[in-house]
Amino acid sequence: MNAETSAYQALKIWLEAGSGLHRDVLHVLIGACILVACLVVWRGPRGIGWALGISLLLALGMEVLDRRDNLASLGVWLWRSSLADVTRTVSVPALGLAIWAMVRRRMR
Repeated sequence: MNAETSAYQALKIWLEAGSGLHRDVLHVLIGACILVACLVVWRGPRGIGWALGISLLLALGMEVLDRRDNLASLGVWLWRSSLADVTRTVSVPALGLAIWAMVRRRMR
C-alpha cells in the first residue's frame, strides 16, 4: 500500500488479488450473498425486499468511499464507474424481486 492508497482501496485490491475475480464480479457476488443471507433470515419475499435495501445502502456506502478516494488521488469523481458499481451490486437482489413478482403474478 503506497501513500496514495487508502485502507479501503487496499482491501479491494487484496480481495481482487486473493479471489482471482474481477472487481465487477465481486460487486455482483456481494449482492448475491446479501440476497442469500436475507432469504435465510427473513424467509420469503420480505427477505428479497430487505436484500434490495441492504445491498443498495452498502453499494452507496462503498461508492462514497470510492468518491473520496477518487477526489484525493485523481481530483475528479469517476461517477459513471460508481453508478455502474451500484448497479452491479443491486442487480441480483433486483432480479430476485422481479422473478418473485412474476411468479406471484402468474399464481393469481
